[in-house]
Amino acid sequence: MLLFQRILKPARLILAFLSLIITVPTPATADYLDDQEMFRAAWSKLLNAVGDTDLYLVHILPEAIGVQAPASGRGFPFGGWNVERRKGLLGTRDKLSGPVEIERPPLVPLRMKGLFAQSELDFDRLPELFEVAKQKARLRLPGEISEVLAIRNLVKSVTAGKPSEYGALRWVILVVQGREQAPVAFDADGVFLGVDISRTSRGLLRDLRTQPDWPFDEAVVGFSRHVGDGEVVYGLTLSKDSLIITAAAGEDGEAVDFKWDGGMVTGGHGNISAAIRGQQPQATPFALADAHIERLPEFLATASAAAPEGWRVIARVEAAIEQGEFKPTELVWSIELMQPKGFMGERVAVRVRPDGSVASVVLPDSLRPSAAYLSHAGALAAIDEFQAALGADAAVYELMLRDDRVTLLAPDPENASRVAEFQLGKRGLRRGMGRPKIIESEADLFALSRAATFHPDILSAAKKVVLSSFGAAGAEVFMVKMWSGAPFWSSPDGGPVLRMNVGVPPNHSNSGYVIFTLGGDVIASGR
Repeated sequence: MLLFQRILKPARLILAFLSLIITVPTPATADYLDDQEMFRAAWSKLLNAVGDTDLYLVHILPEAIGVQAPASGRGFPFGGWNVERRKGLLGTRDKLSGPVEIERPPLVPLRMKGLFAQSELDFDRLPELFEVAKQKARLRLPGEISEVLAIRNLVKSVTAGKPSEYGALRWVILVVQGREQAPVAFDADGVFLGVDISRTSRGLLRDLRTQPDWPFDEAVVGFSRHVGDGEVVYGLTLSKDSLIITAAAGEDGEAVDFKWDGGMVTGGHGNISAAIRGQQPQATPFALADAHIERLPEFLATASAAAPEGWRVIARVEAAIEQGEFKPTELVWSIELMQPKGFMGERVAVRVRPDGSVASVVLPDSLRPSAAYLSHAGALAAIDEFQAALGADAAVYELMLRDDRVTLLAPDPENASRVAEFQLGKRGLRRGMGRPKIIESEADLFALSRAATFHPDILSAAKKVVLSSFGAAGAEVFMVKMWSGAPFWSSPDGGPVLRMNVGVPPNHSNSGYVIFTLGGDVIASGR
């Protein structure tokens, strides 16, 4: 027995010594991210060493927990503490180390501004956030949680010359699978903030314009944190890899750009165009919710369906309130499409409203027939395009059709004393200079919907009658005007009338005219 005790005592000393000198740990099978009880025991041990002080950072790995915090009274101002899961000959234990100096004095004041209270950390919600993070990471295969960070992020000021400031506390949870990894951010209450997709296959291969499964609703939430719900947004631009909004978000209302890359919103940088011009954007601001960003894939599909067959390559996507054209306060998405191997300058422009309806489709020159508008079908197509831009029942003074263009006169929505002019032609629908009112009155107005009811024979069979009556060799109909008939004529039903002008090209000399009702009855004629 005495011999056994003599042998046992040195053995115990050797085992104890070995447990102290092992410095390269082998991680235990259970870890701090999987086992809440194990984590809390280690966390309690760590806080006993750190003391009752605010923290700057908490870093949780499967086999270690790290903390950075002020270290006053320990010979340096800022330090770091670690607790590690060690597996030695006498079993697995939590080994505490620190504090060690981690920041030099010049940077300590900045770090001190980023502190948060220990009570802000709610570790009970982490298991739930782990599952959400795996979903938001959207890796090719299910990922695993590899580390967790709690820190207040440093936020760049959107106002030029103002220093960056620390934001609210957030959790950053890293999800990994093979070579893919995605840090997913949440606020202290567990609300999802965004995900960094730069090291994921989905992020590297993204095309926000052609892949319809991107979570644009998350972009809306992310942007709203920066711009709120007021009418401060000047415009939006969607590219292959990002959605950018320009908004009056600075302290002095200056234009600022924010970018969503499919995972998170970043930015707060001054708008480049505004900086070059030295002034604010001239666009009318609107509320973020008005654009319905969450429906962007639907708008893109609508534009593609409205374009001619083969025009499917999205070249440009922007949203803004149009200025000086059509409805002055109408917010539309302007979507331009090209052919896969077409000429770079040729595009079909589709304007889609935030309710999903098509406002207009503007064709390139190669798709626009010359002399289409003096046919019944061409005239109706022109009226349809004006109705899409101005409204189905928009009140107008005059509609004038030529073979290559259509001109429309209507009350100027911005100035009651002026007449607005709109032209439809080779380059699409555009607003002209307009002019002051001359003889136009409210009695001269008629609805565009009424204009589309004229008899189909007027622009076909009636041409033959007019040319036959005119009796000049080589004569042609070169203009059709629809208006109230004032001051000389009027329709028996009180509606608009049609005037058909005929002449001999090229100057249409020796011209004449015939006045019809929309039903095709002749009212008058002359030369």
